[in-house]
Amino acid sequence: MTPPAGFEARRAGSAEWWRRPGDSQWIDTLLQVVAAVPEAEAELLSGGRGGARLTGSGTHRIVIRPYRRGGLPGRIVHDLYFGWQPRPFRELVETEALRARGAPVVEVCGAVVHWAFPVLYRGWLATRYVDGARTLWQLMSAAPAPADRMAACAAAGRAIRRLHDCGGRHPDLNLNNLLVSGTDADWQVHLIDFDRPAVRVGRDDPMVELARLRRSAAKLDPAAQFVTPADLACLEAAYRRGESR
Repeated sequence: MTPPAGFEARRAGSAEWWRRPGDSQWIDTLLQVVAAVPEAEAELLSGGRGGARLTGSGTHRIVIRPYRRGGLPGRIVHDLYFGWQPRPFRELVETEALRARGAPVVEVCGAVVHWAFPVLYRGWLATRYVDGARTLWQLMSAAPAPADRMAACAAAGRAIRRLHDCGGRHPDLNLNNLLVSGTDADWQVHLIDFDRPAVRVGRDDPMVELARLRRSAAKLDPAAQFVTPADLACLEAAYRRGESR
């Protein structure tokens, strides 16, 4: 694989990483350190399967997300993946392609792969920190005021519509992949976790994703205590209107 425009590839020993040349040198150092973390210490960085850690300071804060397997494979191989096209690099390519089209996705700073064997690797993705951001589920489960919850849901609906209008799809749209920041007067929503192909060509039905979002809400909140049918209706209404704000 080759990095997209605006990124460069580097390799040192078993570590391989892509990064933006304009970023500070500390990003290179950080990615090298992460790549060198032995298996026994990897969990210290992850905070659990799919966990992410914030590092850096000031305007140079980034979020590092390790790749972790779930289900039965996760019990056996935990964080090892097989293949010549590593998932961190694929996600970087997908996210950058969407960002170039104007989709509301987080900015990727880099991706790193640590080759354990020729076709086995561990991986991490580094993204720019969104100040004060919470997932939509975290926000809704905190029981915000009715006006805040409706404004946040409407902003999420507009963000999903923008993604679709840019030719993108989300491979796993759920309440934890919608990152909300700001206030009720200026909610901003970014979509995260494009670990599978996200740029679509054709006429596949985007409403399938909204149905998936409803299922994720039902799974997280079976009693609809925090995410009500009215909340989801507000999100879908904003999506259908296609408002920019």
